[in-house]
Amino acid sequence: MLKALASVAAHSGQFEMELKDFSAFTPRVIYVDVIANKGLIDLQRSVVQACRVDLKLLNANYKNQAYHPHITLAFRDLKKPAFEEAWEEFGNKKYKARFLVDSFFLLKHNGSNWAVEAEFSLT
Repeated sequence: MLKALASVAAHSGQFEMELKDFSAFTPRVIYVDVIANKGLIDLQRSVVQACRVDLKLLNANYKNQAYHPHITLAFRDLKKPAFEEAWEEFGNKKYKARFLVDSFFLLKHNGSNWAVEAEFSLT
C-alpha cells in the first residue's frame, strides 16, 4: 500500500482546497463543506484506482461509490439528542477557508484514535 500511495503522490500535483460553510448528515454528523475541484477529484480517483487495480482491494469493475468530500467536525461524540442543539449553532453559521494541499496521509487506528502511518508529498 505504501508503494501504491507513493506512486499516486508522485503523479499528482498540488492543489488549493476551499472550505465553505457547514452541513450535516442528520442526525449525528456535522461537517465543513469542501468545494470539490479538479485536483481533489483527480487525487481521489487515483487512490481508488490504486486500491482497486494495483492492490486488488476492491473489484476493479465495481460501480463507483458516491464521493462527498467533507471535513467531519462531530460524529460519534455527538449524541442524537445533542445534534439539534449543535446544528442550531452551526446550521446558519458562515465559514470560509482556503489552503494548499501539498500532501496526504495514510492513517491507522491504534485502538483509541487515528495516527499518521505515512505522509505522501504531492509534486
